[in-house]
Amino acid sequence: MTKFNTNLNNLFKNYQNQQKYNKKAYDANGDKKINSKDKTYLSDKEKSILKKSNLFDVNGDGKLNQKDVDMFVKGDVNDDGKVTSEELNFVSKYKSNFKSAMTNAKANFTMDGKKYVKGKLAEGMVDGLMYKSGVLANKVTVNGKMYIKGKLANEKVNGKMYQAGLLANNVVVSGIFYKNGVPSSGSVTSKVIAKASGCNISTVTNYDKNGKETSKQIKVQSKNCVYL
Repeated sequence: MTKFNTNLNNLFKNYQNQQKYNKKAYDANGDKKINSKDKTYLSDKEKSILKKSNLFDVNGDGKLNQKDVDMFVKGDVNDDGKVTSEELNFVSKYKSNFKSAMTNAKANFTMDGKKYVKGKLAEGMVDGLMYKSGVLANKVTVNGKMYIKGKLANEKVNGKMYQAGLLANNVVVSGIFYKNGVPSSGSVTSKVIAKASGCNISTVTNYDKNGKETSKQIKVQSKNCVYL
């Protein structure tokens, strides 16, 4: 890791001086007087630094990306391996400025548990996962399909079974027959085509109201079958 870039370091030093002045006014502008001008001096310096270009390019590599986010939120300004409460308070104070810089730069990043794509909260499919308002779609319906942790649901959600994001309907899942997502009575017919032309052998499986198999039968649809 590296230290925060020079401008960001200067902003931190100014922040430290602001905290120092708030505790006990001192000669911040060096005019050998202690008065309100010192507070104004620190405030004006803060505004000036905040206008610096690439201020929040934390590592100074010329890009705004996830590396900058990771460094900034960690808060180890001087890269000494220690993160003080003062450094964390500094990060907290300027976090909104940092996020604005990232979004204005149309960067791709994740911060505070939300994913941004080209500076905007992720919506729709991103890297094979579904997002809604920047977070993974979880136990919510998007475009008519249920998602769990960004993926199409293939499990029970709120007591109902889903397959590929849709309510399991007239299908067997793990040995249970479902209709509209709930265990139900019914039957499932599977066809096996025998070698002889026009000979269909069907297996019909019946299920009770709890979706459990009760019986199975073979149904032959032609009398001219040749069994293999």
